[in-house]
Amino acid sequence: MNYRRPKILVVDNYDSFTFNLVEILRDSDMCDFDIEKNDRIHAESVARYDGFLFSPGPGVPADAPVMSELLRKYSRRKGFLGICLGHQAIAETCGLKLQRLDTVRHGVRTKITLVDPADYLFAGVPPEFDVGLYHSWGVYNDAGIDYSALGLKVTALSEDGIIITLAHTRCNFRGVQFHPESYMSEYGPLLVRNWIGSLG
Repeated sequence: MNYRRPKILVVDNYDSFTFNLVEILRDSDMCDFDIEKNDRIHAESVARYDGFLFSPGPGVPADAPVMSELLRKYSRRKGFLGICLGHQAIAETCGLKLQRLDTVRHGVRTKITLVDPADYLFAGVPPEFDVGLYHSWGVYNDAGIDYSALGLKVTALSEDGIIITLAHTRCNFRGVQFHPESYMSEYGPLLVRNWIGSLG
């Protein structure tokens, strides 16, 4: 059986880390991809892609509304991986609230523990590993929220209750608050490859 390489659109949220992500895609040799700035994308014209990779970026998701537009338009048919700002866009689009952090985390290395290590994103990854954080906004875990009703599953948390990784139970959405492309993050390229593999 012939393997069809998935085609991915990298949504560049004007971030310097975007090209580190592109290098992971290129080195994986698992996909074909294009890169486009967030304000040059029209949701109606990108149906040919199998997946969308939302890069980190400054500001909040409302500054790049095309991410939410893509999620709503292609939720049942395409795969999405959101990183940092992209993760926050997935969370907000699915009904969670973004909050400004009491302590900004720019260039902070921390250890996370997986809540759901069985998720495909973490295949080959130990239940604890180090990640690099660069963010001043986040989505806090809230015991009062019925995540299952939103179709969401929290798959990793920080020690202070910030949702670090998130999965959708009915759509192929994965969000990671940390930067897998950062030298501070362990297993970053593997996580991205696991997501690419889900698109085939």
